[in-house]
Amino acid sequence: MQDFAADYWKTTVDSINSSNPDTPVGLVALIYPLIPDGNFPSQLTQIVIAIQHLISQGTKPENIHIAGESAGGGLVLQLLSHLLHPIPPSLSVPSLNLPEGTKLGSLCIMSPIVSLKTSAASHQENTDKDVLPSWSWGELFEYASPFLKTSDAAGPYAEAWTASEGWFFGADTVVKRVFISVGEYECMRDDVVDVMNKLPKGSYLTTFIEKKGVHNSQYLDCMAGEAGESAVNIAEWVKQSLQ
Repeated sequence: MQDFAADYWKTTVDSINSSNPDTPVGLVALIYPLIPDGNFPSQLTQIVIAIQHLISQGTKPENIHIAGESAGGGLVLQLLSHLLHPIPPSLSVPSLNLPEGTKLGSLCIMSPIVSLKTSAASHQENTDKDVLPSWSWGELFEYASPFLKTSDAAGPYAEAWTASEGWFFGADTVVKRVFISVGEYECMRDDVVDVMNKLPKGSYLTTFIEKKGVHNSQYLDCMAGEAGESAVNIAEWVKQSLQ
């Protein structure tokens, strides 16, 4: 976990615990292998094993709240896809069978990487506004592609944008609440909005497009000592998920 992310989540957790001292919450950071050291689906395997461990130690699924941003946001979407469409055994990802009648508490997905293409109109529209220009995202995606597209089965897991209509049907049966956000000025905005629209509508789902927001605005605001719109909305949503 990068330092600014740790600072952001520590600040958020401290705020939650100060307002609810009788029901303190903890923070667990998953250190998963980054490319080129880890190919798809090694990162998904680790998050599944981590959840299995928490449940085996007596943690109720509804008390497990998972957050991820950028590539980590894409990983959280991989987890949701795996819960709904278990990855073929040939890829050696453990199944995640929640106890009958239970759901995960929440998924908080911020500025996720959902596509390895730069053809969306927002890439050109925001190339001079986002934290990286479109060509930099393109070079990053070109480098990452062989490590993510490791088989034909990787498709909608590695790139949620490629998921078919109806792919996320039943999301509300495996998780109680889902939050997904993107910045108005992100190069990847249009691709993330497409994924937002593929998630079934319902009270479980919150989508948020931050006005003038860039990739991971919540962390940039925290680094600047400010509480921007994205950071405030995420913190409030997390507090509500824990009630």
